[in-house]
Amino acid sequence: MIGLIPRKPEREIGPPLPAVAARAARRPRPRGFTLVELLVSITVILTLAGIAMVAVSATRQEARIARTKGTIAKLDHLILARYESYRTRRVPVDLTGLGGRQAAEVRYRALLYMMRMDMPERINDIKTDANFGTPVSLPHGRALPWSALAMQYGLRYKNQPATPDYQHGEMLYAVVTSDPEARELFQDDEVRDVDGDGWPEFVDGWGMPIYWLRWAPGFTNEAGLSDIQRADSVNAHDPFDSHRVQADAYHLIPLIYSAGPDKKYGVNVGNNVQFNGNAFADPTIGGIDASEGNAIFDNIHNHHIEQR
Repeated sequence: MIGLIPRKPEREIGPPLPAVAARAARRPRPRGFTLVELLVSITVILTLAGIAMVAVSATRQEARIARTKGTIAKLDHLILARYESYRTRRVPVDLTGLGGRQAAEVRYRALLYMMRMDMPERINDIKTDANFGTPVSLPHGRALPWSALAMQYGLRYKNQPATPDYQHGEMLYAVVTSDPEARELFQDDEVRDVDGDGWPEFVDGWGMPIYWLRWAPGFTNEAGLSDIQRADSVNAHDPFDSHRVQADAYHLIPLIYSAGPDKKYGVNVGNNVQFNGNAFADPTIGGIDASEGNAIFDNIHNHHIEQR
């Protein structure tokens, strides 16, 4: 036989792949994220996180503001009730022999001194150089004895001096809690001794002491600060001066205020001078403290109509 070239055996072909497996075999293999895609993803995540953080921060800020308003509303109620009670308070001064207008002048000055004694706003209201046994001099040769409450403040200060720091907050706490039942209206987190001198303060939502001024003649509607106090001695004359013995006296409303979110009070509290019987002696008290710019305008206080 003629030699034949043997044929190569045909490659064995297996059974056909199922349709699904065939498609999978044709599908391109998955690839990883590109750098651009990763950067875009990270940017989106960071943006969403930033939005969430802003929302959380805003919510916390609103909570602090609401809490501060609640504390100030309670303080406003207590202080104003005490303040208004002096309209009918008996004045322990002998008015014998005085004419009607003279008696009215003595009574008006005595009321101011009594409020200063019982409702101190600063250390010098209780840290007096005068002996408590020496009455306060009034017009027309009359005199006013120191009140029992004023002597309590003074003796407490003698035994445990308060530091000048936060004194307007410390005096507010002392006045309010001179009625022991009033303290029960406040939660423990509304009270703190920020400077650790043994004289506590009511604090706002940012942990700053809440201040007060018994009289703030500069905090007026005309100055763009108050909704309720007008420097109008004719149409809003001081109700304690029923006979208008002081022509420039207008209705003063105690100011209770928080420094607000910026933690700056921005209020001119005047110098720590002894009270001289005239609530209007320094008309700048309660006005803007220029050294702190416009910090006063974010304060939370009881002179807003919405707070009353």
